[in-house]
Amino acid sequence: MKLLRTAGAIAMVAVVAALPAMAEVQSSNPASTSQPAKPAPHAPAKSRRPSPKSQGAAQRTQADPAGAAHATKAFLDRMREYVTFHNSVQKMVPPLTETGDPAKLSAREKALG
Repeated sequence: MKLLRTAGAIAMVAVVAALPAMAEVQSSNPASTSQPAKPAPHAPAKSRRPSPKSQGAAQRTQADPAGAAHATKAFLDRMREYVTFHNSVQKMVPPLTETGDPAKLSAREKALG
């Protein structure tokens, strides 16, 4: 469980660390913002219209790239703080010990309530 949690945290940090680079590539490529992406020739064109809520979010991001960069930086800062906090708390907790002794197991069950 500990390994799974640690792997998840590492994966999340890796994705978050890649966000600024992805935003920079998208903002430096004018073709990506000026023309909509064309569907693949084998895929049928989608006729769904985006919801007004998603259109507003997309317009705000395109209209204010500095705001998007600030939000991304703030998120990355909060994520780094969380990972630092998680690692420091993890160091404070003593390692779990296994026991097969029925008396100790019973005592631990009673201590838990």
